Amino acid sequence: MVLTFPSQGTFDSLWRRIDQEMAGHGLRQERQRLQTHLAERPSADEGRGWLETLNLKQIQVSEWPLQVATGAGALFLDHPLLRGGFLDDVYECFDDPRLAHKVMSKVSEDVASFTPLIAQRCVLSAWKPAA
Repeated sequence: MVLTFPSQGTFDSLWRRIDQEMAGHGLRQERQRLQTHLAERPSADEGRGWLETLNLKQIQVSEWPLQVATGAGALFLDHPLLRGGFLDDVYECFDDPRLAHKVMSKVSEDVASFTPLIAQRCVLSAWKPAA
């Protein structure tokens, strides 16, 4: 079995910048939702635990940083890797889509503050023991 997922630490610089922007707007509820979402991201150790729980053998766990290049503005907001999941998660923290757009537009114009943008990719592999 081989699994891969973005583990804890993925895009931490971006999450800090978004949290800073939310704080500047006094958005307590949205900030809490963002922190809840980030806390749900599994770690490599948790991944190892999944495989151990399944009684798999020869478990290997590796984390690989992946730098994601992006530009400012629409290049960031519409980035195919970011928008397809990560940024959509941030937008879901807001009840008001216009406010979400306002906050994220501001963040998108400040890419220098959170780049390089690093995804922490976790790769897990293991074997099912012979019966």
